[in-house]
Amino acid sequence: PLRPATDAYIIDSSELNIDEVFQLMMAYIDKQLAN
Repeated sequence: PLRPATDAYIIDSSELNIDEVFQLMMAYIDKQLAN
């Protein structure tokens, strides 16, 4: 798709390394699973 889904979680990774992106993703997933 040319644009993100309406419920997409967007991470600006331009200033982050892969480990930081992974940690943000995991924190988001944990939060969603807790709800």
